[in-house]
Amino acid sequence: MQDCVQRASVWRLRRCLSGMGKTATSPQKPYADAKAGGESVSLATVYNTLRAFCDAGLMQEITVDGSKSYFDTNMDDHPHFFWEDERKLTDAPVDQLEIRRPPGPAGGGRDFQSGCGDPLRRSKHR
Repeated sequence: MQDCVQRASVWRLRRCLSGMGKTATSPQKPYADAKAGGESVSLATVYNTLRAFCDAGLMQEITVDGSKSYFDTNMDDHPHFFWEDERKLTDAPVDQLEIRRPPGPAGGGRDFQSGCGDPLRRSKHR
């Protein structure tokens, strides 16, 4: 019985997220919304559901400071701003960005990726 209740809560969570538009959110926001709506769902279930949506290609997980996860429904390749005082992730205005000469990775790195929290990988051959 409990499993069915959790599945129903996850389904309603999915419907709430689909109404967000293209935006990034922390798992705490849909969790608080679900709780306010009387749903019986744990924060772990919200995380697991969001990660399942990522695996299905519906959103992407963005990690800030190696410890804080945000989930973005905008699947386009785009940069972000992280507002530390608000602990909020927002899209950077792509139409206003101008990269004239991107820097190379420091220390002989390779596989430079754009975006907040994307790692630089050190090259084995220096």
